[in-house]
Formats: sequence, C-alpha cells, structure tokens
Amino acid sequence: MATITMYLKYQNDDLYYSMDNTNFSPLEEDTVTGVDTGDTVVWRLASNSNILKINNINVNETKGGRKSTDIWETKPKSNDGGQSFQGLIESGLDNTPKYNGYTIKYKTADGDKEKDPELKQPDGA
Repeated sequence: MATITMYLKYQNDDLYYSMDNTNFSPLEEDTVTGVDTGDTVVWRLASNSNILKINNINVNETKGGRKSTDIWETKPKSNDGGQSFQGLIESGLDNTPKYNGYTIKYKTADGDKEKDPELKQPDGA
C-alpha cells in the first residue's frame, strides 16, 4: 500500500503532471497510471501550477474502448478547497487487470478545463 501523488500544472494551454513535482510531462488522454490494491491516490496542485483549483475528479468512466471497473474503496474528494483530491483503491481486488477512466475538472484564469486519463490496477499487469 503506497501513496501515489500526481502533481498538476497548467502550461502551454494544457495539463501537465509529475510524480516528483519536478519533471512534468503532458497529461494525455491515453496516459495510464498504475496503482495497486490499498493504494492512496492523490492529485495535488504543483508549486506555481497556474491552476486556481481542482473542481472535481470524476471516476468510473469508460475510456479508449476499455470498460471501466470500479476500483475505489473511497472515491476521490477534496478536503482543502480544491488544492488536492484524494481517493483510496479498494484493498480486496484480485490481480486481473482493471482500468478506471477518470476526468480531472479544474479551473484556470482562462476558465474551466478538463482532461481524462486512466488508472490501471494492478500496477505491473
């Protein structure tokens, strides 16, 4: 059980992410992040993110022709006014690969935006 933190930043008219808050890459719709049972997943605004707040993280969406499987014990929510969202992956999942599409809805000075990547469980499958 680990904590998977994705730092978010808006630059070049697109959403970028980093797992270390240093090296950022574009968050594409086909970006897949691996998670394991019992992991905590955190989406956090990076320093100088150019994002005013994360409005919502919508989970359990079908993406890329793959059926979405509900892998959440606790769905992502914010407790700090949209500076971060946190959810918990169900602890009793088997090792059959499961995908969970989600949409990040966020607000910048340019208005409301969204991006929709995927999570895959288990991480190494």
